Amino acid sequence: MGMIGAYVMVDPETIDKVQNGVLSVEDAIYVDEEIEDVLDIDKSWHIIHFALTGEIDEGDGTDPLRNVVVMDGKYIGKHPKGSALCPMYLSLEQVADTNDALQKVSEDEFARRFRQAEWSDDVYMAPVGDDADDLMEYAAYYFGEIKGFFARATCESKCIVFYIS
Repeated sequence: MGMIGAYVMVDPETIDKVQNGVLSVEDAIYVDEEIEDVLDIDKSWHIIHFALTGEIDEGDGTDPLRNVVVMDGKYIGKHPKGSALCPMYLSLEQVADTNDALQKVSEDEFARRFRQAEWSDDVYMAPVGDDADDLMEYAAYYFGEIKGFFARATCESKCIVFYIS
C-alpha cells in the first residue's frame, strides 16, 4: 500500500454539481477503473512532479507543468473517505494549457530531467542508488500515459480531477 495517484476526466457540469452540493465528490470521482476516463498512476505521482518541475510542492503556479500532478488546482468538494488529500481539479483552460506544455516534453527530455534532478529525501519514492534506472523507466511509463490522458481530455473538453488514495 502507499499513496497512489489517480486522474478522472469529468465534464465541467460535474464539477459544478460537486461545488454546489448536488453531487458528492465520491460519486463524481470514484468510478469503475476499467473505464477510459480514469488513469491510475500508482505511486509515480511525486517523482514525475519533481522530475518535471524540480519542486516538492505546488510552487508559484506559473508553469503549466506544475499541473501535471495537480497540486495547483482547485479543491473539489470535501476530503473524501479513503483519500490522502482532498481531490483537486483543473478547468478546461488549465487542462489545455497543461496538455500543450506536456506535449513539448519528449520521452528523452523527461529522462534527461529525471537524471539531472537533484533528488530530495522529501520526494515520495525518490530514486536511490541502483534503483534509479528502474524507477526512471517506471516514471517514464506513467508520464507517457499522462500525456495521452491530458491529450484526450483536451480533445473531449473535459476537466481533470486528481486525487491520492
